[in-house]
Amino acid sequence: MPNYISIDSEGTNNDVSNHVIENTGSGSFRYNRIINYDPLAIGIDPEVILINEQLPINNSDFYYTDTITPELDLEATLGESEDTYRLISNEALSYIEIKMSPYICSQ
Repeated sequence: MPNYISIDSEGTNNDVSNHVIENTGSGSFRYNRIINYDPLAIGIDPEVILINEQLPINNSDFYYTDTITPELDLEATLGESEDTYRLISNEALSYIEIKMSPYICSQ
């Protein structure tokens, strides 16, 4: 018998209703989805996730959908011996990658 997942996310663009999920054994399931932009998904209300129309037994984790792009500002302070850069965001970030190349100056 197949297993199903339903997800009531913040906003409506990422809701899922009775999609088949993969049972990976020991009460674990796998489901992949693409998160789409939704102006109402700002990461405040947790998703309600149902497996076979029931809350999972170990439902102690909360999952949020945030599709709003953070606003970032880069401040640079150029010094004589070193430069300092500050990245400022309007919201908490869980991951950001910054790559910098050395600038070689010939005199």
